[in-house]
Order: sequence, then C-alpha cells, then structure tokens
Amino acid sequence: MARVARTPMDRAIVAAVAVVDARQARVAVAGAAPQPIVAETKLSDASLNAAIDALVEAVVAQSAPVGDYRGSAEYRRAMAGVLTRRALENAIPQRRSA
Repeated sequence: MARVARTPMDRAIVAAVAVVDARQARVAVAGAAPQPIVAETKLSDASLNAAIDALVEAVVAQSAPVGDYRGSAEYRRAMAGVLTRRALENAIPQRRSA
C-alpha cells in the first residue's frame, strides 16, 4: 500500500493498494475519483515493467479527482499515477517470495 497525506496520522489524500501474483496484477486507488478506481492486467511473458506502465496509464486515464483544501485535482491525478507505480513495485517482491 502507498498513500500520501499531510501528516502521517492524517487521512490519506490519495492511496493505492496492489496485488501481484503469477497471472495478474491488480490495483485499487482511492482519492483520485469520486469512487475508487480498480484496474488489472494479465501477466504474460511480456515485461513486468510494461504491465506496470499499462496499469499506471489506466488509473490516470480513469481519474476524475475533485480538488479540496488537502490537494488540487491536478495534484491528486499526479499522485494517483505515482502511488499506483509505487504500490505495484512494492508488491513485486511479495510475488517473488510467494
């Protein structure tokens, strides 16, 4: 899981969680649209980096954030992409050890 907030104890502005297994990679992102964004892709012999790039692009394309005092819409959209990549990259070592 990856999140960004004003302080460590504050409510997340944008958060992403990812699961990567032998067959697919899935990600869910909150705070980048009125409802959580869910994206997944099948993994094949293709590059894992290409799969991550595709998921980041899908999340950013689906994002429709509403800005508030904690972060503008542009900031939330940018963080959705950054946190999606971070969550997926953090899930990869767990996939290799499973």
